[in-house]
Amino acid sequence: MNTQFMFGHAILFAPKVNNPTTILSSLEKQEINFFLPNDNIWYNYQTKAEESLTGQWQSRVLNDLE
Repeated sequence: MNTQFMFGHAILFAPKVNNPTTILSSLEKQEINFFLPNDNIWYNYQTKAEESLTGQWQSRVLNDLE
């Protein structure tokens, strides 16, 4: 959690700080890990959908261009 931070009171940044695995790199993808505290309602910036898994670590695989 020491790599993610709040921008104001509404946006949580969780930057990718690890190099992708060889497999993900060959697929031009990357993985990001983040923690959403369970004391708020969170929304995915890209999909605008409410995040239902809070209070635990999550992983997402993204295209390099995202």
